Parts: sequence; structure tokens; C-alpha cells
Amino acid sequence: MIINKLLIPIIILILTFQLTSAMGYGFSEESLLLVVVEPGLTKTFGYSIIPTSKNVMNYSISTEGELKKYLTVDPPSNILNIKPDENPPLTATLSFPNPLPPEITPGLHEVFINVVEDTGTGGMFNVRSGARIKIKILSLYDGTYLSEPKISIPNVNEGEEIKADITISNYGREKIKSAYAKTDLYDNDNNLQTSLVTESTSIDSQETKTISGKTANNLKSGDYKARTTIFWDEKTTTAETTLKIGSLKVEINDFTKEFNKDSIEEVKISIQSFWNSQLSNVYSTFEVADKKTQTPSITLNPWQTMTLTGYLNTNGLTIGEHTATIKVYYDNNEIASKQAKIVIKETAETENKTTEQTTGNSYAMIMAIVAIAIILIGFNIFWITKKKKR
Repeated sequence: MIINKLLIPIIILILTFQLTSAMGYGFSEESLLLVVVEPGLTKTFGYSIIPTSKNVMNYSISTEGELKKYLTVDPPSNILNIKPDENPPLTATLSFPNPLPPEITPGLHEVFINVVEDTGTGGMFNVRSGARIKIKILSLYDGTYLSEPKISIPNVNEGEEIKADITISNYGREKIKSAYAKTDLYDNDNNLQTSLVTESTSIDSQETKTISGKTANNLKSGDYKARTTIFWDEKTTTAETTLKIGSLKVEINDFTKEFNKDSIEEVKISIQSFWNSQLSNVYSTFEVADKKTQTPSITLNPWQTMTLTGYLNTNGLTIGEHTATIKVYYDNNEIASKQAKIVIKETAETENKTTEQTTGNSYAMIMAIVAIAIILIGFNIFWITKKKKR
């Protein structure tokens, strides 16, 4: 791809406005342009705003970025009273002086055009949505210059081929004569396990290429670090990423551990997939003594953690500790199991009744003791008084 030949004559900028419950605004962002800076360069781009609101709307326009002083927009700030069937034009112009100023340093820069929905004549509007166009500005380096590489190594399952795609660009004025990459895979103990080497290629000024390497996969499941070294014209550039190698395994991470007695109780079972492909028809069973429940089936995406939910009838289970057997099935085949301790306890209602009953009994006993004490005291007073009269 020769980026200095990139021409975008007209771009349709579609503003999609959605009502949400929050204040503020959000951007849908497009990144369609890359402009290579040259002294005295002027480039103009045309846009059309296509409203999706049924109301008459206003739009505010602004620019962002360290080089925004070289970007002008027409109209510069607002587009007012736009009807739903109107498509007002918007023009953006990038213009650079000759010679180029020192602030336009070699490398990649970005400027933005923001078009934001304001309230129009249709009434009050709580949410502002908008669109953003990102324009990349490239100032070339003298000689050759390799951009920061983009490394793509998709996760795989055990036994599947490992492939690395390395995308690189030449941001220099001169051609890179030779470039290739070597990717080393390391385990968690930083031991080298295998390597992938790409083909060698040349890269013209302003050109972007993707070079690829692959290798057979004899590695065990787990997490790996991928360290890529790009060798280009007697120079090197390095980058790192990660790789997961999956196995057909699902782990039970957590589960409900306490249940009320004589009740229909919710059971939650958290599971995690270690497979790099989607697993369909995944469900779990939860068994305590002669009580058993099965959760509905779900689809588990690669490396995903999800919670399965079922309901357990605890009627007849005694209060105290029990052993539960948890099993997970994929397509009716068991792929995980665990035995764990759970507790059956009194329901909150029963506990409250017991507490109320205990409190009532204690109160009655106290009142009885007080009554007996009053009777005894009264009897003693009566007896003493009678003796004195004699």
C-alpha cells in the first residue's frame, strides 16, 4: 500500500444519534485519511452530514490535535437549523507553510474534526451524540525509518498451527532494502519454546507491508510471551505480545456455599473456559444427598468466565454441613467436576420465630418470678403486722 497515493475525494460522514439515559455526548470515530506532509502542501476534503434525527437540529464543529492550527473547517463552528432531509456540506483543508516549521517534527501526528449535535428547534434534548474524523499526518524522516510494528498472533488450541503477522511501515524518505522478523515464544518461566521466522521483503518510502511466519504447535496449553525482533537494513526493532494456547478444559471457580433449610434455593456456579473455540450446550449439575438440580445450557466463548444458575430444593436436608458434587458438561460429556462442602442452615424466618419464642418464654418466666416475690413480700408484711397486734 503506497500511502502517498491515497486519495479520498468525498467521504460521507454519517452521524448516528442514539438516546441514552446519561448526559453528555459520545463520538463514533472514523480514521480514513493519512496525509504526508510536504512544504507548501494544501489538501481539501469534502464531507456531507446526514442527520438521522427526525427533528430540526443544530451542529457544533470543533478541531483537536497538536497541529490543528494547520486545519481549517468550513463552516468553522456551527451549522444551524438542519432539517432531517438536508445534507449540509462540510469542507476541511490542511495547509502547510514552506518551509515547514520545527514544530512539525518527523513522525505520525493526528488532528480531529468533531461534529456534535446541539439542541435544535425540536425542543429540549438531554443527550448529545456526534462523530469524529481522525486525520493522520505523517512527516517523513530522513533516510529510512521503521514504524512501531503491529504484531498479531491469534490464540490457538493445542495442536493447531501458530501464525504471526507483523505489519510494518517505512516512515523514511529512502527505501528499506531488506526486512524480516523472528518471533520467539517463551513460557511463564521465560524458557524459549519455539520460534517463527518470516520471509524477507523490501519496503518503499511511505509503504506498509505485512510479513508472516508460522510453525507447528507442539506446545502445552498455557500463557506464552511472544518477543518479535525485526531485522531491517542492519538495524533491529523489538516488540512483545502474548499468546494463549488452549485446552479443552473448563474450571469451576466458585459456587453458592450456604442454603436455607426446607426451601427452593438459588444455586450459582462460576465456570471458566480454557479453550480457544466456542463451547455450546454447556450446563452444570449440583447434587447434595438425594437432591439434584441441573442448570440451563449456555454457550461459552473462548476463555470466557460465566455463571450458571439453577435451583435446589433443600426440603428434608438436615441442618449442618454436607458434601455437594458439582459437575460441568459440554455437549452432554462431563468436562469438570468438584466435591465441596456446603452448609444447610435455619431460614431467617425460623430463626426469628425461635428468637421471639425464646424472648417470650424468658419474659413470662421473669414476670412469674416477680409475681411470686411480690406475693412472698406481701405475706411477710401481713404476718409481721399480725404479730405486733397480738
